[in-house]
Amino acid sequence: MQDETPESTNCEICTANYFKYKCPRCEIRTCSLSCCKKHKEDHSCSGIREKTVFSRKDSYNYVHFLSDYRLLDGIDQRNETRELLLMKTDRLVKRKPDKSALKRHAEELGMNLKCSNSLLLERVRRNRTRFSKPDECWLWTLEFVFFPFVKFADELVNESSNWFHKLEKPIKVLLHDVKESSNLETLWEERVIKRERVSIVNESENNSFAIWLNGSLESEKEPNFHFYIQVENYELSNSSTSSFSRSFSRRQIDVDTTLKRILTAQSNVIYEYPTIFVSRVMI
Repeated sequence: MQDETPESTNCEICTANYFKYKCPRCEIRTCSLSCCKKHKEDHSCSGIREKTVFSRKDSYNYVHFLSDYRLLDGIDQRNETRELLLMKTDRLVKRKPDKSALKRHAEELGMNLKCSNSLLLERVRRNRTRFSKPDECWLWTLEFVFFPFVKFADELVNESSNWFHKLEKPIKVLLHDVKESSNLETLWEERVIKRERVSIVNESENNSFAIWLNGSLESEKEPNFHFYIQVENYELSNSSTSSFSRSFSRRQIDVDTTLKRILTAQSNVIYEYPTIFVSRVMI
């Protein structure tokens, strides 16, 4: 093997210092972090070795061996995860509910209902909406999502933004077996406030439903609750291609409304089951 010349031992970026590092991807020699960053910018190099690049036998070394080993090991792990997921899917498919009757009912009501048959989705697994033969009516799952105490920043209440998705793990309360004729105020006072037959999600010691419900605000003498639904708006963004853009906004609802009116509200898209957002302050 030919000995390296003094020039070849220097940094290829500044050429002033001996090199300390060699790029795994392009093998350019550098002496410092600044030179390393400059080489990435100048050569558009990611600094990550191509795992599937061809290596000649005479240049194949232990570093190449480790890289190949980790590549194959990673493929094995992903295949194992995929097999477990497929096994889980097969078990779930055996108890997959038939939603054809629910979809027909939604069409009769004029609802915009979006359903999925994949039980891998958490929202689908939580949904217990069903038809009750003894009551001869549909019983719905209803979700309440609670906003934090503080008012949101401007970007959170911007009508053109999807403000719901900017909430970080809000407290949720799920009610099951809710009739379409049920009154929102009655559901709130008799079941949510009293925690009668409800499931609470994302509750923690520092973020509990009791703290949210009973906490005091300087601006109020007694707790006030404001109810909203999220509606979807579509606007023509490109007339030549007939493409539409979607935006989300909130709409306040009266406390004396019924579940049926919420289900059939204009522009209200129901994903599996209806969601009502609750805030202690006006937003």
